[in-house]
Order: sequence, then structure tokens, then C-alpha cells
Amino acid sequence: MIFISTRPKNRSELLTNHLKAQSIQVIDLPLLELVRCDINDFDKQKLINLSHYHQLVFVSEMAVRTFFDLWLNDNTLSLNDFLSKNFIAVGEKTAQAFNDIFQQQFAQFPNIITPSQFNLPENNEGLLQLDVIKNLPKTAKVLIIKGKDGRTLFKKTLQKQGIWVDTLDVYQRIFPIASRQLFANFFQSVDFCQKKVVLITSMTTWQHWQQLLNDFGECVQNFDYIVLQHRIATALQEQGVGNVCVVNDVKPMTVQQALLSFGAELD
Repeated sequence: MIFISTRPKNRSELLTNHLKAQSIQVIDLPLLELVRCDINDFDKQKLINLSHYHQLVFVSEMAVRTFFDLWLNDNTLSLNDFLSKNFIAVGEKTAQAFNDIFQQQFAQFPNIITPSQFNLPENNEGLLQLDVIKNLPKTAKVLIIKGKDGRTLFKKTLQKQGIWVDTLDVYQRIFPIASRQLFANFFQSVDFCQKKVVLITSMTTWQHWQQLLNDFGECVQNFDYIVLQHRIATALQEQGVGNVCVVNDVKPMTVQQALLSFGAELD
């Protein structure tokens, strides 16, 4: 079995090392690279007016780090407005990044909520099931700190409920140029009789993967997939992909169990 990890390079090391220790062949093929966005004056006003928002939602570690860089480098922003906020993080790693920076800068523990604290998945669905989100009044305003074009389901669902949603896009996801050559090397050397399982964690990853296969004349149906959300699984199944395993997170043990469902032989 070959496992293809498509996560950004700085976020895949723990998973890769764990699976290699279980004698799984791992191909690191990042399909996303995270780069910071320039913040315009309109977005700057969102930072200045944090007191307007009932909830601040952070969707990744990159969102946390970039937000704090912006915040701490701007002396015009209100510290009291920030410290009095409730915070939501999509997952435990995002929450830990937030906790670390917050305590270092302010010597206080933040009030931060994650779906996993309530046994909910670390994704859009988990965020939407949080009581603090489900019980928001119609007059509530939410600020989502995220990557460009990300978390559209979360945003649109809240808007349909009459909630005012603003977004602060602090980074964007691009296709890493070096990954084309990595895939070319893999494509030339792989034994296509082996089972090949691909990790897909976002619709952007899926789109980049499809493009890569198209460029090399390969078919999406020739691979099995571990996907992070049911929405992604539905998109794959609509394209005729049969072998799809949905996971709630991409922790090493979670992915290991998913690989077992595909028949991986682990030590």
C-alpha cells in the first residue's frame, strides 16, 4: 500500500513519521502551500472594530499566527476589546497555537472553544453544531479568520440563519510548483498494481489533485481516498469514486485506522 499525504509540508511531518513507523510507504506530495495575504484598509477596519463581533472563529494554525502578527504589530487596535472576546477554534492544534501566543503576550488564559471538546468533528459540521454557534441571536455578528476561499459552507450556513458574517482572509492556498515534479517522479516509478490511498482535506486540495491527474492522463477512480468531510466525500462519489473513507480529523491514529479499513498491513 502507498499512502499519499497531500497536506502542506510543515503540517504533515507527524503523520508521515507515524505511518512510516508502521511500515506504510508514504509519499509526501503537498497540494497546498499557505502564503500570507496583504490586508487592505477595509479588512483593517474589521480588526479595529472587534467589539462589534460576538464570536471570533479561527480555522487553522496559520490563521492564528497571521492574525496575531497583524494584531501585535498595530498599536491602534484596542487591547480591551480583544481580551474580552470569546474565541472558537476549528481544532485542537489551532486552539493550542492560539493558547500559546495568547499566554505569551498577555499572561492570561483565553476562553477558547473547539468542537472536539464536545466530541464533535474538527470541521465545518463540527463548528455548526457548537451550542455557541447554534444559539447565536439573529442580531449576532461573527468574524471568521481564515484563508481565501475557505470555509464557505460555514459562512453561508450562518448567513442563511440571518447571522451577520464577516471574514478576514489572512492567507491564501496555492499549488506548490515543486509538487508537479514530485508527482512526475512518483508516476514514473510507482507500481500501479499497488493500492494507493490519497488524503484529501479540502475542496481546494481535491481540485489541485484532479488537475494533476488530468495533466498526467491518470484517472481519479484509480485511487482510494481518505477525506476530512462528508461534503468532500459527496463530491468524490458524484464523480464515480467508490472507495472513500471519511474521517473527523487527521491525527495519526485516525488516519491509521482509516488505512486499516482499506486493508493496510500495519506492524
